[in-house]
Amino acid sequence: MWIETTMHMSGTRASGDRWPPAFTAFEVEDWEGEHMIKGGMARLADPPAAPAPAPEPEPVPVPEPPMPRRVQTEPDLVAPAPEPVKSAVATRTATPPEPEPAPEPFTPLVPSAGPPPAPSDPKQAWVDYAVTQGMSGDDASRMTKADLQSRFGPRL
Repeated sequence: MWIETTMHMSGTRASGDRWPPAFTAFEVEDWEGEHMIKGGMARLADPPAAPAPAPEPEPVPVPEPPMPRRVQTEPDLVAPAPEPVKSAVATRTATPPEPEPAPEPFTPLVPSAGPPPAPSDPKQAWVDYAVTQGMSGDDASRMTKADLQSRFGPRL
């Protein structure tokens, strides 16, 4: 049953839903609608009209691709002749080009080892120090700070 409340209702309905705003049509159980109408809190309402189906979009015409133009060439135009191929004799006698200098080998910058970090320094300082001592970064980061201090620091 479709009803329309004639006043603002606070709280919740029997179904636990909140009441819609006043003068809004909504669907309820038949018994609930009859009680609301008898109590003067609502009146019968027409169900909302079904939404009109959306019009189908008109197909968009796809333009045909333009036909390729034929280029008129003048008969007296001739393509330029290719450069002559050097003979094997000429290439043997020519001086070879100088080789490019070899790039300098990459040497990663390694911070100087220096003294070990202070015992109160963070673990990352100890990991960095362990890497300068030759340990891999993964292995150093897996160790605890106490293990790094006992291995690379002064005796505890």
